[in-house]
Amino acid sequence: MARTKVAEESKKDKLSFLTDFNSATKGMAGVSTSAPPPKYWLDTGNYTTNKILSGTYNKGYASGRAACLAGPSGAGKSFLVGNAIKSALTPTDVEWGTLVVDSENALDEDYLTKIGADVVGNPLYNYRGVATISHTLNVVSKFIRAYKDADSEMPFLIAVDSLDQLMTDSEYEAYEKKGEMSGDMGQHARQIKAMLKRFVNDIKGTNIVLLCVKQVYQEQDKIAALQNPWRLTESTRFAFSQIGMVTKLAFKKDKSSSIFDGITLKLKGDKTRFTKPFQQCRIDVPYDAGIDRYSGILDAAVSLDIVEENGSWFNYKGHKFQKSGFSEHKEEIFQQVLAKDNAILNVSISEDEDLSEAITAKEAEAFRRSRGEFDSDINNEKDLSS
Repeated sequence: MARTKVAEESKKDKLSFLTDFNSATKGMAGVSTSAPPPKYWLDTGNYTTNKILSGTYNKGYASGRAACLAGPSGAGKSFLVGNAIKSALTPTDVEWGTLVVDSENALDEDYLTKIGADVVGNPLYNYRGVATISHTLNVVSKFIRAYKDADSEMPFLIAVDSLDQLMTDSEYEAYEKKGEMSGDMGQHARQIKAMLKRFVNDIKGTNIVLLCVKQVYQEQDKIAALQNPWRLTESTRFAFSQIGMVTKLAFKKDKSSSIFDGITLKLKGDKTRFTKPFQQCRIDVPYDAGIDRYSGILDAAVSLDIVEENGSWFNYKGHKFQKSGFSEHKEEIFQQVLAKDNAILNVSISEDEDLSEAITAKEAEAFRRSRGEFDSDINNEKDLSS
């Protein structure tokens, strides 16, 4: 007993310097004394996307953190951002606000309304179109300053689509004043990095989700490309707590129509501070509607041995059905998937399904022909390796 008391007094003596340290740093501007976990999570609009980014099917994007949807052109990044906006504006027990910072004209009111987002006349929806990095820095910084000055605790989504389309001031001025296109000698990457660094520090401790869209580049290192054929620049990668790598899979086709009605994308957890990275899933992306909350759950159930797959047929507790019949069982199957929330989600996706893996338009056409999915009216496919 006496030894324990002596040991405790000795420990206090050794830690006595902390009194002065705490006194000197408590209340210091720009310095916090705690690191609380996210208070709010913004539902992505899809259970499997939530799982990939947050580690659980019922969370999503974390407040007080920056998230990124990265991938090649046409993979579905803006679609996922649009569904995050829709989710934020859908009435729940917690009311969210939104600020959309758009440099691509990809998130107009007609498009957002089409996928089910309540944006028209909604005071919780705020839109700013921008052209430069400086515009974005000023808009977002002024918003965060006003948010903090008001001592607001309301959760907010700030969506920036996209970082790549933003111009530097020198590029903007050369075009506006001289009608010229000028390079920036690497200034774009440096300024984006500096801007993100400021945003990450500004939203720390707030209930703000920052969601950005970023283009990726083809990995030139052949060995590294075996694991991931796409590369996100390191100058921006460091800023994000959650990065979803989005690539395009084989086209989804409505059998009653000769026109493709959407795509299927692959979402891979390229980086996340909340779960194990590199989990992946498939998500259907319809052109004329919002995301289906249950899209990807059937694949998840197969990977978790909840549902047996045999060719185009599935078997769940003796009930046999094809993919089109999943809706009859989706809630019951989802509850079984949810019971295994701690299990890693790693849906098997073969390489030949991925249409974003640096292939050309001709190769994509040959792929669709091999599956009997090619339509002769669709002949203007962009080079997917660009």
